[in-house]
Amino acid sequence: MNNTLFAILLLLVGFAAQAQTEVVVIHANGSVQYYAPNQKTAKSIYPGMRLSVHGSIRCQSGASVKLLYRKETITLSDGKLYALSQLDKQVSETKGIGFSARFWSFISGCMQQTTDGKTLEENHRRYMESVYAGVKGYSRTEYALQASRLYAGSLGQGTVTFRWAGGQAGQVLRFRIMQGENILISAQVRDSSFSVNLSQLALEPGMAYQWQVLSPDDAATAPRSAVTAFAYNPEALDQTLDQLYKDHEYQHALPTEQALMQAFVLEDAGFLYQAATVYQDAAQANPQNGLLRDAHAAFLARMDMLADARQKLETDLGWNVEQDK
Repeated sequence: MNNTLFAILLLLVGFAAQAQTEVVVIHANGSVQYYAPNQKTAKSIYPGMRLSVHGSIRCQSGASVKLLYRKETITLSDGKLYALSQLDKQVSETKGIGFSARFWSFISGCMQQTTDGKTLEENHRRYMESVYAGVKGYSRTEYALQASRLYAGSLGQGTVTFRWAGGQAGQVLRFRIMQGENILISAQVRDSSFSVNLSQLALEPGMAYQWQVLSPDDAATAPRSAVTAFAYNPEALDQTLDQLYKDHEYQHALPTEQALMQAFVLEDAGFLYQAATVYQDAAQANPQNGLLRDAHAAFLARMDMLADARQKLETDLGWNVEQDK
């Protein structure tokens, strides 16, 4: 794991370690009713909905709900009215250290970071202070063009769309990938992105490469981005996912949970671009899943894409959460 990602995950674990005062819905089957504190009428629930620990839940006949509380998952299925304050009796005093424990701790941290826009921005600021502190090439004042952090780790084979910010409309720039002084590809672009199939560049697995976007005249004062290093590791990408596919909890998880697990292990292994792709594909396939939406927003904030994270967090899920009659 690279030092930057390690620092981010340390911060994430730190926030997740804070006392959790809300319960998050992972998924529900059948009719499940939630009663907010001091409310006599029920509300519909949906994945990602945040419930007060002082509220209550009732699962109708045959229904069940999976909840996340204090970094642990709990499933309720009986038809009785269940006070959520009783969840404290069900969580383990000793936390596990296996994949499941790490994953749900990670999701708990994501949900705490995205409670509201203010919390999102505060956590983003703290992450970026840790990420950019003393890291050459990422100063916002040093480079006119800002390369996305998604490509500052490892990349697999296939087409990758490199993106950057700070350019002007219609501005002609030169995109290039190199290994030291050896330029492997150079192309002029008039946009803020460039797609290239890494499989066609004859890159050597396990080797480090660099990419940059700059003005064609290459003058010292011309706008440019930092030289961003990445490792070409298609085999490591396959091994990371293959190991996940063998995990018992992954095999028995719902598709949305599997997508979150994939994104988690990819980010943990430094495959940030591939993690972003998993989040994006899952979000398009599950537009009403609030758990996925908020985890995606937290990821975008960690990638220094705050505007995109805000927009994601403000997305209307389209759920009818009016009180049930």
